[in-house]
Amino acid sequence: MWRGAGLRYDARPVSREPSPQVEPSACTACFRCVEECPTGAARRGEGHATIEPGCCVSCGHCGIVCNYGAVRTEAGAFVPWTPPELDPEAVRALIVGQRSIRRFRPEPVEPGLLAEILAVADHAATASNARDVAAIVLRGDRVRAVAAEINAYYAGLLRLLDCPLVRLLLWLTPARAYLRSPKKIARMREDITGFAQGRDWLFFDAPAVVILTTPRRHRRFGRVNATIAGDQQKLYAAARGLGSCWIGYAEVGLRGRRAAREAAGIPADREPQVVFTLGHPAVSYQRLPARAPLPVTWLGD
Repeated sequence: MWRGAGLRYDARPVSREPSPQVEPSACTACFRCVEECPTGAARRGEGHATIEPGCCVSCGHCGIVCNYGAVRTEAGAFVPWTPPELDPEAVRALIVGQRSIRRFRPEPVEPGLLAEILAVADHAATASNARDVAAIVLRGDRVRAVAAEINAYYAGLLRLLDCPLVRLLLWLTPARAYLRSPKKIARMREDITGFAQGRDWLFFDAPAVVILTTPRRHRRFGRVNATIAGDQQKLYAAARGLGSCWIGYAEVGLRGRRAAREAAGIPADREPQVVFTLGHPAVSYQRLPARAPLPVTWLGD
C-alpha cells in the first residue's frame, strides 16, 4: 500500500480507513457517537463509549461528531472543522458554469497545485465506504506518449471498419450509432491522421492528464467512486482557476489497448475509470448554454 498526492492505493478489492477507537480518558460519556453511528459499532461502555471493529465500516462519523477529540484512528486524530459561510448563488454559479475546456495555455500546472486538487478526493464520498480510488498524473512528454497509443487503438478500429463483414457485425452493437453517421467517421479519420502532424485531438495539448483507477475486482462500485472523486477534483480545479475536460475516448482506449495502459503506468490489477485533462484555460466564457429542464417525477406529498 502507498499514498501519493493524497490518494490511497490499495490492491485489495475494497480498502477502508483504520477502524476508529475511543480514548477512555478523553471520553465524557456523552454518547453522541453512539447516536450517530449508522451500524451500531459505537456502543455504551462503562463510563465511556466503545467501538466494535467487526461492525465498523470506518465512515468516521463517530469522530467528527465528538466535541472532545476522544475518537482517534491509526491514521491520526480527527481534524477540527467548521462549516464555512458560503454564498449559495456563488456555489451554484461555479457548478452550473463549469464547462469542458479544450483550449489550454502552454504553461504547466504547478505540482503543488496538482497535489492540492488530487487531495480533495481524500474526503470524497464513496459507495459502501470503500476507499479504492488511486490517481495517475501524466505530464509533459508522457501525455503525448499515452495519446499516441490511444490514437493507434482507434486507428486499428478504423481499419476494421474497412472490412464489410466487420461493419455488418458492428451494426448489432452500440457502435451502429457511429455507422449511421459517415461524417463522424470521416472526422475521426482526419483526427487520427492529423495526430502524426501534431494535432492532439484527444487531450487538446493539455499540460496534465489525470487517470483515476480502481481495483479490477471492485467493479460494482469502482466507477461510481472514481466519478465522484473526479467530479470533486474538477470542481476544486475550477475554483482555483484551472480548466478540465472529461475524455471518454481515452478511457475506452486505455481499456482496449494494453500498450496504452502500460504507457500510462496502470498496474495490471487496476482498471481506468475516468480520465480528465487539467490546465490553464486559453478561453473564457460569458454565457450559459440553453438546456432543457431536468425531467423530475414527484411522488408523495
